[in-house]
Amino acid sequence: MDSMLKRRVNSFARDFGYDGLDDGAMFERYAAYTFLYRYMNESSDSVDAVVTGGGNDLGIDIAAVIVNGVLMREPSEIETVIQGEGSSRAKVIFAQVKTSSRQDSKMIAKFLSGVLHVTKAGVEPDSNISLTGKLRDVADMLDVLVENQEKFEGMSFPLDLYYITTSEQCSTQPLEELQVQNAVADIERLKVYENVVVQLLGRQDIDAKLQNSRRPQNVPFNFKDKVVVEGPEEDSARLDKAYIGNLPISELLKLLLTSVDASGELRGRIFDDNVRQFMGDGNLVNKKIYGTLNGSERSLFPIFNNGVTIIASELNESSYRMKISGYQVVNGAQTCSQIVRWFQDGASEEQIKTTYVPVKIIVSKDLDLRSQVTVATNLQTPIVATDIQSSSQKAKDVEEYFENSGDLGLRYQRQAAEDEPDFIKVRVFTTDMINRAVAAAIFGDASQAVRSPRSLAGESSIIWLDHPVELYFLSAWILYQVDSHFRRSSEDNSLRAAKYHVVSLVASELFPELRDVHNAVNNDEKLKALRRVQNRVVQSIQPSADDIDGGYMEGLTDKIRCLIVNACVAVRTRFDEVVCPAGLARSLRKDDVRHLSLYSELRDVLESLG
Repeated sequence: MDSMLKRRVNSFARDFGYDGLDDGAMFERYAAYTFLYRYMNESSDSVDAVVTGGGNDLGIDIAAVIVNGVLMREPSEIETVIQGEGSSRAKVIFAQVKTSSRQDSKMIAKFLSGVLHVTKAGVEPDSNISLTGKLRDVADMLDVLVENQEKFEGMSFPLDLYYITTSEQCSTQPLEELQVQNAVADIERLKVYENVVVQLLGRQDIDAKLQNSRRPQNVPFNFKDKVVVEGPEEDSARLDKAYIGNLPISELLKLLLTSVDASGELRGRIFDDNVRQFMGDGNLVNKKIYGTLNGSERSLFPIFNNGVTIIASELNESSYRMKISGYQVVNGAQTCSQIVRWFQDGASEEQIKTTYVPVKIIVSKDLDLRSQVTVATNLQTPIVATDIQSSSQKAKDVEEYFENSGDLGLRYQRQAAEDEPDFIKVRVFTTDMINRAVAAAIFGDASQAVRSPRSLAGESSIIWLDHPVELYFLSAWILYQVDSHFRRSSEDNSLRAAKYHVVSLVASELFPELRDVHNAVNNDEKLKALRRVQNRVVQSIQPSADDIDGGYMEGLTDKIRCLIVNACVAVRTRFDEVVCPAGLARSLRKDDVRHLSLYSELRDVLESLG
């Protein structure tokens, strides 16, 4: 690995909390994020979910199942996503990652043999193939795909196979070796996948993917048919300009794809702030969108469609020629997905030039305005409740408190920004993350944090009431330490689904006063109990001036880390039949840890262990 690539890997590892791992492990995670970023959020959880490397990995370092553009973590998630009418789309990805530049046909054949074994274990119930950990999870997800094949487009699933090295020049010669061709043929005979092709990827491919993973900058397009809306002169700092009009699909595609041709890929990060996930091509609305594009009433598309709303941090214009930077599609993801699908299905150049879509482009760096636009254009979705929470004065106070926690502290990204915070990513918390952390640590509602995180943003939520700001930081700090433990412990990583229960256990051991809050039977009782004990908790974590400069909460960190280890032992003991190698030997899943009584069960186990 050359020095420049190594610096990038080290920078990524620092941002995502992987520093300290060996070079191979860091490069695996770097490759996973670089090649799968479009399916991930900005968290190490997403990276860890696809990295399989270990002693029994069958030559597979990365494995992912994607349904409707979303990374699946366990079988139940697939079943949830594909519910309802219409068809869905799925893709399966396997990769082997090497820090060397050598493209070894024997290693490629071993990798493909591993793919064959995992697939057979999933789709052939009587195969008697023994898998452990992540690979067992992937096999079970493949089983769900095949069992629900009628809900997906086609009779087989696209398969991406990557063999990733640090080679400057990739040769196709290893793929021509008989053992590699035989291995590909074995996979094809299962009739599970379509288009089984092995891609040999090297340094140039990594660089290209990395570039695409960043927010687009200076993307040129033409917008002739537009009206310009100026912001009020007295409030010009909030709104630079807005443009409203009908944009030819040929120009919109320039904003959506890296190139408007067969090689074009969806640009990275442009849907991060969109509140809706892709709902599948078979969704009724999406069927109608595609039907209009592909039918005789195509000219009426701008009348039938609600259009696309884009927020940009910067836009330079010269007449109708524009260059846009730091932009997000905050409304219209379904429209965009069907436009891309229509284009990739073979729409002609003339068709994409003469078909228009209503587009609104808002240019502003003001975070409050960007949030207001996102909320206003998506009023029907419940997810915007977190935007309402993040706009409260309490959230602003918490943001300030986090900001003052020093270089070794945490940050609260109260609202989505056009650029990434200038801070280590793994130490940056969103409103949703804080909701879950506080629910688990302060209120003992770990199961709710797992099973219904949206309820924590609802009107009845008690998360953002008048609690001391220190409690928000304490909760986030414990969660940060728990996540760090799972990133660094290959043994305990299989317990990650129970991380909020670990947070609850740690908080109750660290501050026994909180047990009265955790044991309360309803929200009113929890709030009363918290008011009785919150001052004692806050006083014990008040920082000194030295604490802030050296890393806030560091004085408690050693104790927290010890408590995390103990909590993990309790979880492993409780789920011995699932995670023990002598048992099913798979990772814990949401269904394992969502029932309300689990936290009290784990507390009993922890106490019995002494």
